[in-house]
Amino acid sequence: MVNFTPEDCTYVGYGVDKTTGAPDADRSVVAAYRVPDGGVNPIEVTDEYRGG
Repeated sequence: MVNFTPEDCTYVGYGVDKTTGAPDADRSVVAAYRVPDGGVNPIEVTDEYRGG
């Protein structure tokens, strides 16, 4: 998932349990990165999305 706002761009990659084949299958955050407006280097923010 990629989200663009005036403040930043955020990418969150998920691992999804495809064995269930259901739209509400379990998913977990694999990695998340944010690039602030005007920035060029991604900042890892995975723990924010994992609840840590």
